[in-house]
Amino acid sequence: MRAKTAQATRMLIYVMTIVIVGLVLVFGYRAIAAITNTGEKASLLTFKNDFTNAVAQGSSYGRIGVQDFVVGGGYKQLCLAGRDAPELAFSHPLVRDAIRSGTADNAFLTTDSIIEPFTVNRVDVEGGGQCFPVQNGRVRLRFEGKGDRTKVMFAAE
Repeated sequence: MRAKTAQATRMLIYVMTIVIVGLVLVFGYRAIAAITNTGEKASLLTFKNDFTNAVAQGSSYGRIGVQDFVVGGGYKQLCLAGRDAPELAFSHPLVRDAIRSGTADNAFLTTDSIIEPFTVNRVDVEGGGQCFPVQNGRVRLRFEGKGDRTKVMFAAE
């Protein structure tokens, strides 16, 4: 009789252990996913602020500088549209559509299927619009102050 009781007790302990481990795994995965998502959002916001500030500070006439930016989220390109950007200047179809729609946004981080638009004031780009490659999560840009705006160019490493 004691053996059957001990066996039932062990079985109950095994079942409870499996349930507890399962719950810890599910809730732990959700917590890690939420933390990762929050980190990517923070990285994106940091990039947007740093880039916008670099353009604003670089507008002094004759000022030239090169700056590296960390771009999170797996983005492949940073596309910038100048004041009179022709939509055909962009190879990415979603960026072309955004420019064609007349959006106020003039900067776009892109992947193959997603764009993250934002606005950067007083920016000028060669040819009216250009996309810069993001390599290993980084983009290196050259800024040239024009007085009332900042011209942005790709800076080779």
